[in-house]
Amino acid sequence: MVEMVELLIYSPPKCAVGKWNLKFDAVYVDDDVKLYPCPQTRLLLHKHTYCSMHGVKVSYHFLELYDAVYMKDETWRKEYVLNDTGKIYTGNYKQIYGRPWNFGQFESISLETALYVLNELTKIPITFRGSPTLISRKMSALVNSSDDNGILTGRWDGEYSDGVSPTKWTGSVAILQKYMETKQPVEYGQCWVFSGVMTTVCRALGIPTRSVTNFASAHDTDGSLTIDMHWDENEEHMPELDTDSVWNFHVWNECWMTRPDLQEGYGGWQAVDATPQETSDGIYCAGPASLVAIKNGNVGVTFDTPFIFAEVNADKVHWVKQKDGSVEKLFERRVVGKKISTKRAGSSRDFSVDMWNPDREDITDQYKYPEGHQRSELRFGEPMRCQQNQLLIKRVIVKRT
Repeated sequence: MVEMVELLIYSPPKCAVGKWNLKFDAVYVDDDVKLYPCPQTRLLLHKHTYCSMHGVKVSYHFLELYDAVYMKDETWRKEYVLNDTGKIYTGNYKQIYGRPWNFGQFESISLETALYVLNELTKIPITFRGSPTLISRKMSALVNSSDDNGILTGRWDGEYSDGVSPTKWTGSVAILQKYMETKQPVEYGQCWVFSGVMTTVCRALGIPTRSVTNFASAHDTDGSLTIDMHWDENEEHMPELDTDSVWNFHVWNECWMTRPDLQEGYGGWQAVDATPQETSDGIYCAGPASLVAIKNGNVGVTFDTPFIFAEVNADKVHWVKQKDGSVEKLFERRVVGKKISTKRAGSSRDFSVDMWNPDREDITDQYKYPEGHQRSELRFGEPMRCQQNQLLIKRVIVKRT
């Protein structure tokens, strides 16, 4: 009769995420020479030998108090790690549409893909793979294909005949399956698709993650924290000089983690963006940026806080050439960062927030102070305000018809 021993192995909180091979000694106290089967490998164990297990997958543990991704709230845990379906919000801030999305993080292909891109496409040393800060940052680069043959290729010109239109995707699993079959980027995605896939691979790794939509989202290309528009002396718009823009909506992610690399109080939700917009450290990625830092205008905090801050807080600056050749700057305030949305945790609904989308949660107040709050005027932080040395003039140019 073979005696079975059940082992429970605890990985340390900072254990590297990945696929492990485990070996352990099996020591027996009886004097008889007996052979025992190791069920994982079908090996026969002698009196003193070892058993090995291959391909053991280790992920972050959101239930472990000392893990960097520990999440205390059970309702949040069920939503942001365990819920394999959800909604991603699109449209515009006046008409919001909740797009159902199948994240499928518990499908075997999801963890398989996440570990494949980490092992094959990244150069993160094993010793740093216990850090969700670095893993989420790298994953924001690996989900897009701009630098490293990642999972998904973006396209915005409306020509999708050689691939799949971004609007046709309804979940992440089909994308991941296609990627793993070919090991080539899947065509095509836009921001909500990148975000959906990012949610899947991060949840598969055990990182609490949610998709977040910013309506009237600014795209600041030069790091000025403003959206610059140009006009000639006749007040005619000169779009050829504009490099910045405001989009109807943009979708990114938030990942929950501690930030031991930052000062105390900057942990919690971190904004991470897998859509390739601008390069960071030479590659197309963004974040993680602490929401606490974004809200308080601390744009010197890593990673990519100025860029994400501008998406929700930038002023629109109109540069108007005058008849005498001088240039006047006119500022348009509070035109970006509206109704920042994510799916409400749990099954509760609030029709008072949005009667058409009662499961939508408005989290704008997590990114910026409400209008009229004493800190709402300090959005750039004092160092940035001194650097820019600009007066905020509440005037709006009305384009001539």
